[in-house]
Amino acid sequence: MRIVYVTQELPTAPLTGAHTRTLSMLAALTRRHEVAIVGRLPAGRETVAVQDLCVDVWAVRCAAEDHRSPLRRSLSSARKAFTPVPLVAQSRDDGLARAVDDAVAAHSPSVVQLFNMYTVHYRRAERATVLDLPDVVSGLCESAAGARPLKYVAAGIQRRRAEQAERRLLRDVYPVTINGDDADRLARLGIDAFTVPLAIGLPEPVDSSTGEDSDHMRPSRPMPDEPLRLLFVGSYLHRPNVEAGRFLERLLMPALSARGCHFQLTIAGRGVRPLSAERVSNAARHAGGRIRHLADVPDLAPLYREADIVVIPLAHGGGTKNKTLEAMAWGRPVVGSPQAFTGLGSRAAGACEVVPLAANAFADAVVALSRDPGRRAAMGRAGREYVAREHSQEIVNRRVDVLYDAIAAGGSIADARRALEQERDDDQRTDDV
Repeated sequence: MRIVYVTQELPTAPLTGAHTRTLSMLAALTRRHEVAIVGRLPAGRETVAVQDLCVDVWAVRCAAEDHRSPLRRSLSSARKAFTPVPLVAQSRDDGLARAVDDAVAAHSPSVVQLFNMYTVHYRRAERATVLDLPDVVSGLCESAAGARPLKYVAAGIQRRRAEQAERRLLRDVYPVTINGDDADRLARLGIDAFTVPLAIGLPEPVDSSTGEDSDHMRPSRPMPDEPLRLLFVGSYLHRPNVEAGRFLERLLMPALSARGCHFQLTIAGRGVRPLSAERVSNAARHAGGRIRHLADVPDLAPLYREADIVVIPLAHGGGTKNKTLEAMAWGRPVVGSPQAFTGLGSRAAGACEVVPLAANAFADAVVALSRDPGRRAAMGRAGREYVAREHSQEIVNRRVDVLYDAIAAGGSIADARRALEQERDDDQRTDDV
């Protein structure tokens, strides 16, 4: 089957966040199908990550990470004062639309697969459309309005508009959610969706002869004179991560210092930047630890290797968090707010510690873990086991195959779900024998 895959931005290093989802879906699709990909590519970045997977890459070059006109950037900044969720109606890009037209004309695909709701403008009525939804927009709006009811009052109004758009725009497509919670949300709107979980690769142990985790994979045990190493990873292109960074700098650092904790906090991700000099100095005056900001790190592996605890203080959001699963895959204990673990449910019990989004609660949890290396190690092992069991590429491959087999047969999401259930039953009978 020929497929044109449309994404707002082509995957480039560092290959984390939304890029992880795109690459795992491409890896599943290109095993059996011929895929051409279309997306924007900022100046200075390369498409090596997808060139080996796809038969063709249609890169829409843009001068900077933020390709929008000055007017649209100004309107977006004004909008963020009332809601952190981008507007679906304003996400169309003429240059990307022309590239999609060219790719469809050149490859004559049977299916156009779109990445997230903001690419829905590039669907083709005459082609089957698969719409991957790492986040459900109405859910993002509800989460923001619930977390900041006064600041993000407009998000509540936006949620109702988003639900209307979802009912209208998802009617004639194959919606794919990243977890069962998002599928249930769409079901309440009368929309049937198929779930393909996020795939996260487990870092391999260095000692392949024994299969044992190497020293850099085990949760570390800082010496008495060494600082506790805390890590937060998140792109500052997304508002929830910016707010999380402010929480860490303004609230958590002083709270840890008040408890006599000697620490080093690392905040890393795309566009990461510190608070203003005055606010940083005020935070530092009350904090006994150090902080470093690392923007656009090409490889996050060294940061995960050195981290003792990963902290994820998110106030709002949705989907399944790459940052949470990546930390678990590295065998690192995770302390986070409830929003850090959306979509995971009770299956991840023992792999993480969920605390309220409050400085004292976070600080107490971090200090308690810092004093209990055995528990940190147990959480790390549980996290790796959870990721291996629930978020492998093999699971993604299987579900993508089932979905596209249903599409090829002219079937529906319900047909794909029945086929998946039949496969499970067959596997169970084989195991029983």
